[in-house]
Amino acid sequence: YYSYKDGKIKSIAHTPELEFIHGVYEENDSVLWCVTLGKGVVKARISGPRENPQLSDVKFYTTDDGNLSSNMFFAIATDGKGRKIFCNRGRGVFEIHDGKLINIPFKRDFGIPNVNDVFDAIKEDDALWIGTGHGLIKSVGEREELFFGPEKGFANNTIHEMLRDADGEIWMATNKGIVRFNPGNDKSETYGRNYGLTVTEFSDGAGFSTGSSIIFGGINGITIVSKHETYVAPEPFYPPLNLYRPVSYTHL
Repeated sequence: YYSYKDGKIKSIAHTPELEFIHGVYEENDSVLWCVTLGKGVVKARISGPRENPQLSDVKFYTTDDGNLSSNMFFAIATDGKGRKIFCNRGRGVFEIHDGKLINIPFKRDFGIPNVNDVFDAIKEDDALWIGTGHGLIKSVGEREELFFGPEKGFANNTIHEMLRDADGEIWMATNKGIVRFNPGNDKSETYGRNYGLTVTEFSDGAGFSTGSSIIFGGINGITIVSKHETYVAPEPFYPPLNLYRPVSYTHL
């Protein structure tokens, strides 16, 4: 944790089994959720004084078989009502019901194993956006649609991190640049080296939104996406169009 008093990063007192943490979510001032690589999902109580917090009542939630490879969780997605989705590499998405970690299967068979590698997600009241090892899944009600490949604007299909900007668009960090997806029309565009980016291969879980900017971490640095109000698109230009009848020539 970061100590505002000392201006330093400090190690919090907790059970030794709580390790390999890949994502955290502070539900409120006394409940902390963690996802781990191999240890499953963890819920803990934040206790102790503010100057020296501790984690107590640590509870582990694991898949049925309990194997390390089945409990590789990468991220936590929440919506406005506090409902949580846990992203698992190899087994899709999970929720906790009646104190158990339950797999939420996809409603359709995409026939692509990599869609079960879920690295991140964005949860809304009526939609779930799932970032997988083979593109983006849009799940609304009983409908599911998979977006991947160059024809859908994806130069690379592995989605490592997902963030939403103030305009509601979804930004995804991949192995070959950043994909901007418009949920309103399902259109996307990739920004890579052709846009001058020097960081194009990004890392799992390395993303943060400041409200005005989106930050993605890659293997050789970070990329910051900001909206500058000073850069306004020019008005559409409609030049005059003149049509001429072709002239035929006869060679003598």
